[in-house]
Amino acid sequence: MRPTVFGASAVAFLSIGLLCDCTAAPTPASRSATPGGPGVQASDVLEIVGPTAIGFFPAYEESRVATDPGLASGLEHFEFAMADLSRCVEPAGVKVQVVVAGSLRVRDGEQMEELPLEEVVPENAGCYLVAPGRPPRIVRGRAGTSSLVQLCPAAASVYFDIASCCPAGFRCCPDGEVIDETTSCDG
Repeated sequence: MRPTVFGASAVAFLSIGLLCDCTAAPTPASRSATPGGPGVQASDVLEIVGPTAIGFFPAYEESRVATDPGLASGLEHFEFAMADLSRCVEPAGVKVQVVVAGSLRVRDGEQMEELPLEEVVPENAGCYLVAPGRPPRIVRGRAGTSSLVQLCPAAASVYFDIASCCPAGFRCCPDGEVIDETTSCDG
């Protein structure tokens, strides 16, 4: 199965009907093997040509969303995280894509990386931050996909040096940790 890639104008794929601050959103049918619609394309490998933030979520059967409350909740939190990430990095020129697939394949020049996303578990949802010639930063859900709401923008704050991406009330440390704003990064 080919991955489905949602471009910046379609960051939230809205499988459960949530409203979003996005300019266009593909319909659930756009996650099929032959996606279509504004800002949607399919690709076996994502080529990195500039600063890029890629949200990733494992492939799933559309019919499970209505019958699996855990999946529906996970998708909802993932959508919120990607919308927040998009709002903070796009003004700085970082391209945002969302991939729903069995694996995430990324090429940066001669370097190729593949992340298997075989089952729907929190660790298989996250964000992949990369810029040409730099090692990527991979952030995975720690305590469910709701953790990505803070983790992805915070990691982007440090990786892309965008201070405004650090969530309010927190400090984003150079080592990637997100801590209370009253605590020092070095201790």
